[in-house]
Amino acid sequence: MAHSQNSMELPININATQITTAYGHRALPKLKEELQSEDLQTRQKALMALCDLMHDPECIYKAMNIGCMENLKALLKDSNSVVRIKTTEVLYITASHSVGRYAFLEHDIVLALSFLLNDPSPVCRGNLYKAYMQLVQQKTPPLTRGHCRGLCTTRVPRGWRRTATHSGISLEQRDRVVQITTFTLSKPDTKKTT
Repeated sequence: MAHSQNSMELPININATQITTAYGHRALPKLKEELQSEDLQTRQKALMALCDLMHDPECIYKAMNIGCMENLKALLKDSNSVVRIKTTEVLYITASHSVGRYAFLEHDIVLALSFLLNDPSPVCRGNLYKAYMQLVQQKTPPLTRGHCRGLCTTRVPRGWRRTATHSGISLEQRDRVVQITTFTLSKPDTKKTT
């Protein structure tokens, strides 16, 4: 008589990087909870699912309303490089929509991203650059003085001023973004030269 035997191994066609997400109005709140998880793999899977969802401006708006942007801002400081890479990728996708650009300014994500300028991962720095370029090349939202007050007093390099007129934004807006991004680079060097 024949009998069946269950294998203890996973089937070959299961992707370990995908996460089972809720559908409809429950998807983003579930992902928000998983972004706060202590388990590294759960956070990574939630970020990968969020990368897929954030292409829709409506999802960006919902994520902004339920508080996902603050969670993403906190994940920028994570010790794991994959988490930082996927977080910057989510933010880059978010910055490609006008709703996401407003979320960047509302939650001060521009400044939080600037701390990753010296990140050891080139992919993370590449996503960071793409996110900044999405902000700089768009006409909306205007960078107001309230978002940039007191951040930096360094002068903007001449090359940035020359190229600002070609990108379709005002020189003043380009200068403000450059001031924010050069904030961490303008700190005095503590090393003594001998």
